[in-house]
Amino acid sequence: MFVKKIKKRNGKTQKLYEYLHLVESVRTEKGPRQRLVLNLGNLDLSSSQYQAFAKRVEDILTGQHSFTELDENLEKKASESARKIFKKQASELSETTDRDFQSIDVNSLAAELHRSLGAEYVCHSVWQELRMDTFFLQQGVSAHVIPILEALIVGRLIDPGSERHTKEWVEKRSALYELTGPPLRC
Repeated sequence: MFVKKIKKRNGKTQKLYEYLHLVESVRTEKGPRQRLVLNLGNLDLSSSQYQAFAKRVEDILTGQHSFTELDENLEKKASESARKIFKKQASELSETTDRDFQSIDVNSLAAELHRSLGAEYVCHSVWQELRMDTFFLQQGVSAHVIPILEALIVGRLIDPGSERHTKEWVEKRSALYELTGPPLRC
């Protein structure tokens, strides 16, 4: 994997836009090609950090531990990018493959991205029992917004805080969106 800088010009305004892609080289029948792994957008990276960033993302994806220490900001960006790639791969995999059950050695597993589920499950069960989804749909609320409403209410019950705190809680520390489905992103 490597980071590639893309430059595009707006046809009407002629303004030049620059953004980053995380790409990998793949072999095809027509020869080697570059496949987009993740659009990084306007991620704040200097060109000297591209190689270290791509290597760290690849290490996270393959479960490797890094021997070199990266600065905290670069490590955080790499972890976030790897998490987005995991989500993208999981959604692609669930859409295209049949279930294939395999035996595994549970002693060889390592947990990553720990999230709470117990209290969220209880609150989600009450939400369903009260038929809150149906109520909000009857009131004209979009089905894509309902998971956000549930997250705001459940978040205030389980881990009270501001809306910003609740957003961070539901996205990084809670498994609520595993139960409700992800909300529509704008």
